[in-house]
Amino acid sequence: MVVGRITKIPSNPSRITHPLQSSPSLTVVGVGCASTGDTSAALSAYCNVAGIPSIVFLPANQISIAQLVQPIANGAFVLSIDTNFDGCMQLIREVTTGLPIYLANSLNSLMLEGQKTIAIEILQQFDWEMPDWVIVLGGNLGNIYAFYKGIHMCKELGLVDRIYRLVCAQAANANPLYPHFKSGWNEFKHAKAGTTFAFAIQIDDPVFIDRAAFAFKNSNGIVEEATEEELIDAMCLGAEQKDFRVGGVEIPNNKRVEYSLQYIHGVGRTRSKQILCDLSMESKITKDLSEEELTTLREEVSKYMIEGDLIHIPIFLSFAAY
Repeated sequence: MVVGRITKIPSNPSRITHPLQSSPSLTVVGVGCASTGDTSAALSAYCNVAGIPSIVFLPANQISIAQLVQPIANGAFVLSIDTNFDGCMQLIREVTTGLPIYLANSLNSLMLEGQKTIAIEILQQFDWEMPDWVIVLGGNLGNIYAFYKGIHMCKELGLVDRIYRLVCAQAANANPLYPHFKSGWNEFKHAKAGTTFAFAIQIDDPVFIDRAAFAFKNSNGIVEEATEEELIDAMCLGAEQKDFRVGGVEIPNNKRVEYSLQYIHGVGRTRSKQILCDLSMESKITKDLSEEELTTLREEVSKYMIEGDLIHIPIFLSFAAY
């Protein structure tokens, strides 16, 4: 098996942030996202370098300490919400409605345009020889579609004459795509994600479920799941054999497999902001959040993003996962 490790931070972050700063048709005061930890770490790092305020919504107690420290250290306005990723995604969309905040989640098509370049990097690392399989973790499934979009673009341009087969790896406790695949891609059935050690992919309702299914159909791909025991065993085995840094291994039939292992390293100066919570609200599902409560949160977010001052949030937002 050929294992490729992709670690990518562009040497010139201005190439990413320049459109936000120079486009006359895009007037924003900051950038925001809902995240399970990785997107928020990268977003806050880039924004810190460029001097752009950032705001991130994170599911409480569902990300690692390292993932929490990075946006705080990079000066982001961090809200830890008592819900899952889907609830954070819904909430930030509601809160930023009418505010000049640019959302950088998977719903933003520009994010896919960036992710699809990983497919080009895979080909570059293999000297433009096509691997047979590419295995990708699946949470919100934007990466699945982006990997397909990138390699399909290369085929259309005549750079390659075929495309690799995609494999999506999901945790058995949070596997909305797996039963969809097993049913022959019949109607998708929503199911609440359970708790998993792979909390970055603990997502109930993937934004890109339909496009991911399209990618698998057109790449003759498959979906597989792993139990919590299998996840832990694989982590221990990888640590014991140090396979996470192997440059390339041939599998017995001489076919090759590529998987993406991505790391984001925070950059920039260290700053922190403290949010003081003076009052607790009754826990509720996000869809029942009142307009008054949304308005209060919008005002505080707007105050931070526009004035850039340290603020004290007068309420503690507690939303039950749904």
